[in-house]
Amino acid sequence: MAASGCFKEELAVCPICLELLSDPVTTNCGHNFCAKCIEAAWDEAERQSQEIVCPQCKQSFTHAPELKRNTLLISLIGQLTPEPEAFSEEDGDDAVPCDWCLETVFKAEKTCLTCMASYCPLHLKPHIQNAAYQGHETTSPIRYLQEKKCGDHKKIQDMFCTGHNVFMCAVCKFTHPHCRAATLEDKCKEKQINLQKVLGEISEEIKVAEEQLDYLEEENKSVEEKTSKVKILIEEKFEEIKKLVQTKEDSMRKLLNEKHVEIETKIETASKQLLQHIEQLNGAKSQIEPLAKEKDQWRFIKAALPNQLPRPPLPKEDIETYNRRLEDTSQPALKLMSSLKPILDTLWQEILKYGEFCGPTFDPKTVHRRVILSEGNRKISYSASEQAYEYNPERFRNNCQVLCSQKFSQGCHYWDIDTMNSSGWAIGIAYGSIDGGVNLRASEKAWCVEWGSNSYLSAWYNNQEYKLKWERPQTVRVCLNFNTSSVSFYSVGNSVTLLHEHRATFREPVHPACGLTAAVLNNTLAIKV
Repeated sequence: MAASGCFKEELAVCPICLELLSDPVTTNCGHNFCAKCIEAAWDEAERQSQEIVCPQCKQSFTHAPELKRNTLLISLIGQLTPEPEAFSEEDGDDAVPCDWCLETVFKAEKTCLTCMASYCPLHLKPHIQNAAYQGHETTSPIRYLQEKKCGDHKKIQDMFCTGHNVFMCAVCKFTHPHCRAATLEDKCKEKQINLQKVLGEISEEIKVAEEQLDYLEEENKSVEEKTSKVKILIEEKFEEIKKLVQTKEDSMRKLLNEKHVEIETKIETASKQLLQHIEQLNGAKSQIEPLAKEKDQWRFIKAALPNQLPRPPLPKEDIETYNRRLEDTSQPALKLMSSLKPILDTLWQEILKYGEFCGPTFDPKTVHRRVILSEGNRKISYSASEQAYEYNPERFRNNCQVLCSQKFSQGCHYWDIDTMNSSGWAIGIAYGSIDGGVNLRASEKAWCVEWGSNSYLSAWYNNQEYKLKWERPQTVRVCLNFNTSSVSFYSVGNSVTLLHEHRATFREPVHPACGLTAAVLNNTLAIKV
């Protein structure tokens, strides 16, 4: 143990190969060499008829002396040789597993290009100590050796054919006589230059994109600030309008209430007077009724009658006067409401402007076979005969209906349908998943208004009818508003009148939808542009 503790690693270096002694032997002059190194040196000297000498001290020998293995040195060198490290995939690309380890796999120290295998220090010993492996070429460990091996010649592909862009081994080079062969190092340098160029371009693109992103963020902040200011302004102005309207409403209500209370008080007073008069009349009646039954003529003539019947109050004229006053009081309010209607219609027009007007087109895939499309798929007409439309599972089968190609899932949108030339129609919206055999008005996936043979207007949802008081509209405006979760129907003419509004939580994209409910020729609907 003391000897090994004092043993220095530099004493175990072969003077010929300058590496750690492998299978050390000792000459007669006492110097140590690798068995392979000294034998090779002396064999070369004999072939060239040179004198056999010790490579270290130059002592000459008449013939190659017998070499003896230095067992002590072998033991000490064994102690200097570190334990092989276990291989792990986490060690990175520099670590190469030994191809000969079975249970615990150690890191390879060398790769043999003759055996095409990698060896840890333990399994590398035969290549160092056994003469049978002396001609094998070893190199630093090569990772993914099998991938780098030529499939045809079983050699490492250490060159690159620039003409065919393929790896090749030393033998493959002769099969590419007209191509330029580059070393892997040169090819890597070339590719590295291209890679740096691409990285530079990507960096520039990233820089431009980041600048654009910064610009968008600034724009977003600016838009957010402007939106916030506009919201505050809108809130203030609408609050002012609401206060003004509310104040006017309150004053009108107050005036009407005062007049109503005044008339109500007069009516109560008149009612009390009439009740008193009725009571007096009932008293006089109770006095006269017994006399009317008197049989004795003498007593009948002698009986006294009431001198004067009480005069009834006459409140009718007073009530009519107050009614006229009430009508006079109501006239300003009614005139105001009448004057406000055009303003409200204009306001509705302005409000609808902030929705997106769209001119949808009817979808040929969904149109019923007895409906003809025309005018760029913006007009539908009833047909007495079926059209030769191709089969489509989305096509309506039992009702003359059609969806539009456009669908909406957010925002506010509106469109106009001309009903002038239709004797029966249904106008609304529907999910794209609506059953082709179901009527718009009977489906839970559709909302519509309808004018039919009954000559009245109705709103429909899920087979529930809501009769509407309005006359038949010449143009129906459909306003789909996802912000308020509603679909509204308006009559558009000299003014805009709300016909009906459905409130709904839309769970799918929504399509405009139309139907012809009267099976008569010239029954048409058209989307206005």
